[in-house]
Amino acid sequence: AKGFLEYKPYAFTYHIRDKRKSNHVSALSKALNKLLKENNLKKKLKVMKGKNIIEILPSGVSKGNAINKIINMYPN
Repeated sequence: AKGFLEYKPYAFTYHIRDKRKSNHVSALSKALNKLLKENNLKKKLKVMKGKNIIEILPSGVSKGNAINKIINMYPN
């Protein structure tokens, strides 16, 4: 699949830029999950998929956790 890799502080995101991308996201997601499982990383990392992207990030990282952390830092 044609695309590009974006490095973020806590994640890697692969943006798929291919006209025939209909099944690339699912296939890549399955392959990455298999790779994580085979290397005993399933508890530490997770694979998230979107319309044209795949993300690999730590299991505890989410928008909800980020919002809770901000609320706790600035309660007023």
